[in-house]
Amino acid sequence: MATKTATKPKAAPAKRLPAAAGKKSATSTGIGDLASLALAAKEMEAVERAKTGSQNSFITLVKATSSILDKNDPNHIKGVKALDYAISSKKLGLGADLDVTILGMFKLYAEVTPKEKDSDMPKTVKFWMPEDAAQYPVAGIFDRPLPNGNVLQPNHWVFVYLHDHPEIEDGLIAFRSKGNSVYAQLEKLVKAESSVCTELRFSVTSQAIRNEAYKKNDYYPKFEITGHNYKLTEDGKVVKTKDSKVDAATLKGIIERSYKIQKSYQEMKMVAKQGALPAPNGRAALPAPKGGYADDDEGDEAVSF
Repeated sequence: MATKTATKPKAAPAKRLPAAAGKKSATSTGIGDLASLALAAKEMEAVERAKTGSQNSFITLVKATSSILDKNDPNHIKGVKALDYAISSKKLGLGADLDVTILGMFKLYAEVTPKEKDSDMPKTVKFWMPEDAAQYPVAGIFDRPLPNGNVLQPNHWVFVYLHDHPEIEDGLIAFRSKGNSVYAQLEKLVKAESSVCTELRFSVTSQAIRNEAYKKNDYYPKFEITGHNYKLTEDGKVVKTKDSKVDAATLKGIIERSYKIQKSYQEMKMVAKQGALPAPNGRAALPAPKGGYADDDEGDEAVSF
């Protein structure tokens, strides 16, 4: 059966904050001890910016067809509506508008099994670091087929601090396939508006992107800057801004979590380095398996956009 193809959507640009809102106050908050952590996190984040089986709390945008909305389904979460966000693993509804600070943004590859037929549910076997995935040539646009018949597909993970649910320490919004264009817009915004991602505070709602191939709308997260938590000055000081709404204890927690997450990725604890890798196939590309590879429209609803 032929592989489905879809027109790549154009993500709506995220809303930029007027420059005046980001002006810093003249005085420090007295939390200079956080500067070293913020600087260390910045250095590790800069490394990932240059680089062009998880137990995390995946945050999903609930579709109208989701089992979460079915009162008779074991996955049902009371009070959740279509286009709300939820964490299925915790049976927790988060509402339609998230108040977040980004803790880290990372590129990974998901190893997925091919679909024999359209009705099959795709399965993610495990995740790979980009350095390991790069050993296998790209087939098509982004996918990297493996000798075992599986395929590596690019994923992007955005870890967030949920201001309304600070007890969730590992909140994660994952993007893949067509959702990667939405991630690219977010990454561009973060680079333009901050020196380190934890400086910014966001509202995350939803946006419809038309899928002309299937004559329907697909829904993705929409990030808009609502303010700043602090500014990391050129001389390495953490200074609160006039529009900051976080206290010193919360800011300390945000920066510490970000540092921990960045460190986990760089030390390959978030996703382990692969052991003995199968030899790359000598051909530039392998033929697509019968039924094609997994796409955004079916399966894996609980983990990515």
